[in-house]
Amino acid sequence: MRIWSNCYLVFLGLVLQCGISCNENTGIPQDVTACLKTFGRQESKFQEVIEHFRQENDSFKLQACYFLIRNIQGLNTGKIDSVNNRMIWQDDITTIAAKQLIGNIDDAVENCRTRLLNGSLSFSDFCEYVLPYRFDQEPLENWRAVVRQRFLPITDALKQHAVWTDTALCNAFNKELKQGFRYTVKGNLAAFKGWSVLSRQNNGNCVEMCKLITYPLRAYGVAATTDFTPAWANNNGGGHMWNVLISEGGKHIPFMGLEADPNAYNPLLLIRNKDAGKNSYHICGKVFRKTFSINKNSLQSIAGGKLPIPDIFASDRMIDVTREYLPVGDITLQVDTSYFPRSGARVAYLGVFSKGQWQPTAWGLVDEKGKVRFKDMAVNAMYIPIIYSGFSFMPIDYPLYLNAAGKLVSLIPDEHSFMQVRVKYLQSKEMDQLDVIRKMNWSGEAFVPTLEKIADNKLRSEPVNHSEYTLYYWKDGWKETRTARAVDKQLAFDNIPRNGLYRLVTKGSENIARCFTMEDGEQRWW
Repeated sequence: MRIWSNCYLVFLGLVLQCGISCNENTGIPQDVTACLKTFGRQESKFQEVIEHFRQENDSFKLQACYFLIRNIQGLNTGKIDSVNNRMIWQDDITTIAAKQLIGNIDDAVENCRTRLLNGSLSFSDFCEYVLPYRFDQEPLENWRAVVRQRFLPITDALKQHAVWTDTALCNAFNKELKQGFRYTVKGNLAAFKGWSVLSRQNNGNCVEMCKLITYPLRAYGVAATTDFTPAWANNNGGGHMWNVLISEGGKHIPFMGLEADPNAYNPLLLIRNKDAGKNSYHICGKVFRKTFSINKNSLQSIAGGKLPIPDIFASDRMIDVTREYLPVGDITLQVDTSYFPRSGARVAYLGVFSKGQWQPTAWGLVDEKGKVRFKDMAVNAMYIPIIYSGFSFMPIDYPLYLNAAGKLVSLIPDEHSFMQVRVKYLQSKEMDQLDVIRKMNWSGEAFVPTLEKIADNKLRSEPVNHSEYTLYYWKDGWKETRTARAVDKQLAFDNIPRNGLYRLVTKGSENIARCFTMEDGEQRWW
């Protein structure tokens, strides 16, 4: 009785939802009708799909159909024209066949029907993280049945041991896909590769890894997607992407495809020490989640192609999930309105420092009085307000951060009050540990103890005696102070403005040197 009761409630909810805003003549929701009108000559194809499911009288499939139609605008396949050396885009509205859409919906719903009925998978999570027929700009293919055939021996074994759960499936798929996979730092156009290519090439970076594991999970009705950060705030690596399992009850469990299983992965953990208090972590300003549905509050949706926006925000299919991972607070600033056009949307960004540049990680709309609010910013990450011209980023204020208590701290150098800056280390523990990891030429016996020595400050990057280093502080750019020569593996700079953000540079380190502040005479790295 419970199953049929839940089924009735789900069906009733869908009917009521449709009834509130349906076209009286067709019974199709008004927003879906509006979408269809933009499809031109392709409208009849989608009407055919709608009519197919209306004839079936299956509420799940019909509503799934409406969901895809609402969000298909802007989806496409990218192909390289080797003759003219340019990208050709083929819109899904034009290229996808009615039969392919129907097959995808049939397959996805039938593999999830029991869970949809008993409530262990919400219909919204199903639509967002199971139903989608594509991930990026890869060629369209009917991948669900092919993927299930590949993993059939594994799932048969799981059934025999009565351990058919989302996490058990994920663990088994991870174990299978790891075999023979080779990690490469540099990706290779992962966005344009579907299952057939990815499963053959068997190598790639975190993007390929995330994509590979998501195929079998969704093929078996497990809601999964990817989370990512645009850039780390405390090291010079690029951004990072990892997977997230949308488990029963809406619980979100991070994991790393082909590397680490659910409940055994923290995407922000850099090095686990035997003393947990000495663990080292990545710090980021933002974490976003990839969705299939169009986020009407995204910058891309708001901009509407009328102003340049950074590539990282060019997608309108992502949501902010920073607060799921980190303590956060809002940052409200007053900025000079002369930087912005008099009409249209005015956008400011917060950037984090990476590879010698300020990289955008968050955005906010500037009102007519110059007020801008950045929501859910991670605490203890260094930011700077910037604007984007379409070609470059320009800082428009001083660096700032939210402390652990959520208080905004601005680093405005006091050029009337000075101090001595004593430098013991050239970079943070995290950067030292990353250097060890990147070399990857340590024996198993030496690798872990070396990382632990760094955590204990017994093996750190110190100034090289007799070498010269130049100290900078931020004021409308990096402003040079003095150059000093290292003595006894230390540096001392006199008469340096207090309350600044500093950077130490030597020959060859211009693009890797990181920032620090001085707190109680010690360097605090950012």
